Amino acid sequence: MDAVATPAPLHEPISVFHFGDKQGFDHGDLEGTFIEDESIFDSDFYRMASLAGKSTDDGLLETCMTINSVVQNRDSLLAYQSINDHLDGVEGSVNDLLEGDDELEDAVNELSENEETHLDDEQGWFPYGNRTIFFLDLLDNLPRLRLSDDHMKAVLWVMKECGTPDVPSFYALRKLQGNLQQKFLEPKRHVSSQGKEFFGTDPADLVRLDWANPLVRNHLHVYPEVTDVVSELWQAGKYLSEIPENQLTPMWADWMGANHRHFFVNEIAQLRNDEFIIPLRWIVARKEEHVEVIYLQKVRAGEYEVRDPEKRYIPCSQLSRNLLDLRFEYPGLVVHTSAALTSLGISNATEPHPVRTIAKGRPAFCVRIVAWTDDVSGNRSKQYNAHMNLYFASANIPFRIRAQESFVHFSSTSPDVSALEQLNAFLKNLRGQWHEAFDCQLGQEIIFQVHPHLFSGDNPMQAELCSNMGSMSRHWCRSDLSGGTKQERETNEGYHGLYQAGTLRQPEETITVIKNQLQTATNGVQAALDRLQRETGIKDSVASYWCSRLIKFVTTRQYDCIDSEATRDPRLKQKNSQKDQKRIKDAIKKDIRDEAMQWLFRQPPERYANLPESEKLTLRAGDHYNTLLDLPGIDIHRDTPVEILHTILLGIDKYVWYETSNKWNQQKDQEFVATLSNLATDGLSVHSFRPQYIVQYKNSLIGRDFKTLQQVAIFAMYARLENATQKEKELFQVWRATGELGALLWIPEITHMEEYLADIDTAVKNVLDSWGAFDPARIQYKYKLHCLTHLADNISRFGPPVLYATETFEAWNGVFRYCSILSNHQAPSRDIAKSLAAMERVKHFVCGGWWTDSNTGAYVSAGENIKGILKGNESVGRRLGISLKGNSNPGSVKLVASSSQIQQTLDDFICGLSCEVYTDKSHNDICKRGSWVFYTSDQPTSPIPHPGRIYKIIAPKVSTESSKGTSGLILMQRFRVLDTRHDPLGMPVLHKTGFLDIVSSKAALFIFNAQQLLATPTRSGQPQFEDSHLDDSYVLNLHALHNSHLIRRILPRALTRPIGLYDDATRLNKHNEWASGLRVTGPAKRKATQLKSAATKQKNKDAVTARAPEGSATTS
Repeated sequence: MDAVATPAPLHEPISVFHFGDKQGFDHGDLEGTFIEDESIFDSDFYRMASLAGKSTDDGLLETCMTINSVVQNRDSLLAYQSINDHLDGVEGSVNDLLEGDDELEDAVNELSENEETHLDDEQGWFPYGNRTIFFLDLLDNLPRLRLSDDHMKAVLWVMKECGTPDVPSFYALRKLQGNLQQKFLEPKRHVSSQGKEFFGTDPADLVRLDWANPLVRNHLHVYPEVTDVVSELWQAGKYLSEIPENQLTPMWADWMGANHRHFFVNEIAQLRNDEFIIPLRWIVARKEEHVEVIYLQKVRAGEYEVRDPEKRYIPCSQLSRNLLDLRFEYPGLVVHTSAALTSLGISNATEPHPVRTIAKGRPAFCVRIVAWTDDVSGNRSKQYNAHMNLYFASANIPFRIRAQESFVHFSSTSPDVSALEQLNAFLKNLRGQWHEAFDCQLGQEIIFQVHPHLFSGDNPMQAELCSNMGSMSRHWCRSDLSGGTKQERETNEGYHGLYQAGTLRQPEETITVIKNQLQTATNGVQAALDRLQRETGIKDSVASYWCSRLIKFVTTRQYDCIDSEATRDPRLKQKNSQKDQKRIKDAIKKDIRDEAMQWLFRQPPERYANLPESEKLTLRAGDHYNTLLDLPGIDIHRDTPVEILHTILLGIDKYVWYETSNKWNQQKDQEFVATLSNLATDGLSVHSFRPQYIVQYKNSLIGRDFKTLQQVAIFAMYARLENATQKEKELFQVWRATGELGALLWIPEITHMEEYLADIDTAVKNVLDSWGAFDPARIQYKYKLHCLTHLADNISRFGPPVLYATETFEAWNGVFRYCSILSNHQAPSRDIAKSLAAMERVKHFVCGGWWTDSNTGAYVSAGENIKGILKGNESVGRRLGISLKGNSNPGSVKLVASSSQIQQTLDDFICGLSCEVYTDKSHNDICKRGSWVFYTSDQPTSPIPHPGRIYKIIAPKVSTESSKGTSGLILMQRFRVLDTRHDPLGMPVLHKTGFLDIVSSKAALFIFNAQQLLATPTRSGQPQFEDSHLDDSYVLNLHALHNSHLIRRILPRALTRPIGLYDDATRLNKHNEWASGLRVTGPAKRKATQLKSAATKQKNKDAVTARAPEGSATTS
């Protein structure tokens, strides 16, 4: 056990109790006997003990005598069986006595609270005491193997029957779990501004666990990084240049050397070369920590001024002495104020940074999180059981780690409380507060801040987070002011505006609009409020609640003061002129409006009472409107980036698939299946390739199915292109543009940001323009098409779109559903939060995390046996959502399963069994016979990677099926890339050279997907690898997602960059042409819709009239 102090014993025997007038026995004496049957030990035994002496029931008295006999003969199995027999007969009488007797129930509860299980604190099993209870707790908290109480009782019973030592009762297990959880992590009760109660786990408490968890702490990056390859959130534009200084880590220290000497920003410091500087910001550059500084020059001893206001970067290793060192040497240290320092917000560089005072010698760090919220069904069945969930993940952990299930943190859920109400509680401790934690890497206590970085979710949820009305509103975009009425969207200017990002929304302007809406609600007219919301596209869910309350309040007061004869204002009862009467009514309405606003300021009352006087007469974020609009470091209109799962796969891909397949008959369905089945799938990012399933359930596909179609459907469409109609050719162009954009978006890293953003801009324009050619009206009512125009801005600020995709969060909903199903369904928010907090606790123990011992205040970690579970059993980590498996040895050869091997004898040094090759470590691909790869030649005259196809993999004869790390040889069919693209696919063409290269298995770099274009589809289902069945030319599939960034890095840019459909001038003319057509077809469609609606209403009215009894009146 790793601990600073030994904890107090967890279990002690309970006090002696009495059977009637006779003194009983210590409860610990019965532990070994009654542990055999949980039902006796857990319930009936206590009821009998507390009732002894009160009941005259002979069965109870006889049972008590039997228990006494067990005390005397604790090992007697006959006595044990006798207890079972008697309990069956007295169950009813015990329950009858308990019913309605408060005194007896109190006695039972008091006795039950004293139940303890004797645990030998075996070495290495802290804090459980022994291995049995640890494994039971682990089994009870596996995320996707949830156990109900009955399941656990059955497991305990089986373990007892099998003679497992140290098996606790069900109650003892639950009590131990509760005690551990109470000391570790407890969900907190919250009340929303609307008075709704829910429970949630404080995100700061969960981030605290990350610092104390060695599997997480080692991956935390606390400084922004300047790099040529952007693959993480802290390397992208927002982290580098937009985050306020007070939300960045303020300090640095040489942790391997003088870890006590903390350097803070905005404090004077000295370099090793005796120069003086002021640190401004800490960053990482070229994998080394640097500091952005301005240089000072010495005026005289202890007195300095700015020498050069230009900012420069220097390695942190050059820092020598900090402010405290300099103030010790120069008590009167002075840095003269200048315009340069004032512009940087530095008033006095010789005063300690405010955080230094708060830290009191402890390190101080700032980290950021990615929040996700959405409505989720709590059922696994199709019956929808709505819950609003809030999860988050660390933005400072590499994506390959963060994408694992274990690194998603649950915060709160509720069937009734909205997302913005939960976020208000979620953000309560994320507004600059400092929290304490134990840094297991530094081995000391630290303080930290948590700040939100972005908010992910589907489009309707992100619209709600931005206080936007959503895709069906007039101004539909959460990020800009594009849109307008249907007539405005049909003008040349309005239509062209849908194809580009408009003027960005500003949070301050949104707040002003919301406050105006609240003020408008005090008029008591819903129509005026609706009109204002339609004109701006702003509708805040928090403010809407108060608007409805205000309208009800005002209409009631107006009726009482103006309309009601009994309660109306006395001035209105007098004889007045019409002009005076109107003036009096206007004055009364103004008073009511003022009264309504004063009432609103005081809502909610419990929060209003705790406000300082200066804030009591204001509209407040969180209480009256969206808290995200007033969140430091967040521009919610820009920090809800385009989410590729819902926007691309379940949006654009879904649209084009529907237009392609909705009119197919059975014959065309099967032709499409046959074409897809003939395609090569090696080198694709597909979960499973099921063409028949895709066609059979073409109207019920999910994201992974559309991801498959996005990569290969273009080839099936190409096979039909020869006899295609004009519309089908236009649809083919949509498929091509969509595939090109998808391959650009699903990349793990961006090498040249400017070039990449230019390609994204071109690809987006191609998608929108190809849709415009196919269906000009589509972009008018499909918001997801317009949403693509914001991709470039999102990528420049946050990096590759996969970093903020929601797949990981959506997948984690499965864990939530298991907890929901097994919750008590009376207080689901609290019950689910407690279950998921328990999972965090067990995961933390298993990962070797540290926590504070509630008895001693020292930091402790679990026993060595518990911390070694993950090392010895990979399946435990998999069930906890943690993958510790590293990359395979690059270039190593591994034999495939013996059932798939084809035995051939080559010579004495090689083995002709079927093999696999692991490529470069950074790619970690598995290559097989027939795989397409880029490889390097052993000849120094040809250093450039070649495309090729693996003809055969040769492993040394010493290789066995389980051997790892053994390199071999590859017989490679060499191909060359032609200088021109395939028309109309727009993909590079591969041509066989006729050469066969023999290269080391380490020469294989990465795999890719290539397709042979067949004139007619075959039904073989599998590609052929023999030369006699293959043509000499293939196309390199640029729509494949796997390794698409590596393909573009190796091939000439002319072969991979998207080519725009139109130049700027032609594009504008096309938009004007389509808009002019819409100005004709649009009104006609709307007129037809109105006529159809009127006819339907008349038909319904006639039907009602016909059903009405003769002589009765009907309402119109």
